[in-house]
Amino acid sequence: TMRRRATGKEVAERAGVSLTTVSFVLNGRKGVAIPEETRQRVIEAARELGYRPNRLVRGLVRGRTQTVGVIVPRLDSSFHAAVVHGIQSVLTQQGYRTLLADSEHSFKTEQHEVELLLEHRVDGIVSVALPDDAPQEVILEWLANLTADGVPVVVVDDFSASGIADCVITDDEYGARMVVRYLSGLGHRRIAHLSAGDAMSSARSRRIGYQAAMRDSGLVLDPTLVAGTSYFMSSEETRAGVARLLGADPRPTAVFCANDDMAAECVAAAREAGLRIPDDLSVAGYGDTTAGHLLDITTVHQDPVSMGRRAAERLLERLQALDCPPANISLPVQLVVRGSTAAPAALTTRSVS
Repeated sequence: TMRRRATGKEVAERAGVSLTTVSFVLNGRKGVAIPEETRQRVIEAARELGYRPNRLVRGLVRGRTQTVGVIVPRLDSSFHAAVVHGIQSVLTQQGYRTLLADSEHSFKTEQHEVELLLEHRVDGIVSVALPDDAPQEVILEWLANLTADGVPVVVVDDFSASGIADCVITDDEYGARMVVRYLSGLGHRRIAHLSAGDAMSSARSRRIGYQAAMRDSGLVLDPTLVAGTSYFMSSEETRAGVARLLGADPRPTAVFCANDDMAAECVAAAREAGLRIPDDLSVAGYGDTTAGHLLDITTVHQDPVSMGRRAAERLLERLQALDCPPANISLPVQLVVRGSTAAPAALTTRSVS
């Protein structure tokens, strides 16, 4: 049977060097001072493990094509479209073309799309949010091998790959704390969270921020007040999550949703259940995307265009200095208060009498 291809990471471990060093030695990178003894150790380790660098990647390292591959989880998301707009605005200015691929939120598709982009000899890759349908360590190992093979990679809106690739994110934990602190400041005690699950770092950060703000405000963390599994739940799944939250006893008076699309579903479901927004239920979202604007939803402003710009700038910096360590770049967020949140009704009537 055919043995699976040894990875750059395994070579690095055996030779006791970094992935970057393995990449430089095996790709014969010029102008990098690596001691001969280290070089021999890497070559020896590669030979023992039967490692052969990815042929496609070798082509990539040699000649620049002034193209960059960009992968988004879905093309119909206004947030991702804005990130791509930011990426393109910087790259176009610098004379680069962008090849766009859609992973449909599947790891298998993302791997396949990256192979295709490498066949097109892109100079580097920007992945906007990693897929969440495979175990994290599997995705990270795949990324580590890409970077070891000498592919410059920048990941946007996800810091799971921190230390492996450059990451550009916004401070989601802080953003979530701000919203929940605002809701508790209005007098809400039963604040629910429609979560996007565990798979993506931004979803985890928003839940952690929610929990931290609840604790800071001296509020009970009731597990029945958290529902939801992913940003990519179907409309039915999201509605079912909202119904579960609204069925909690006593009913929450506010719901903080992991993004604006989920908040929009939450508003619709609450109205169908005969609740008035914000009188009976306050709803807040995250991201300040189109849905938030149109439905007047209190939210957290992320600046996806700036995230895209910063990611493209970072990729260009890395093309100049391939061996600089991966950076974590975190951009600020702001609370945007709109009409979907107010003090809970019971409190307002009590204060009148």
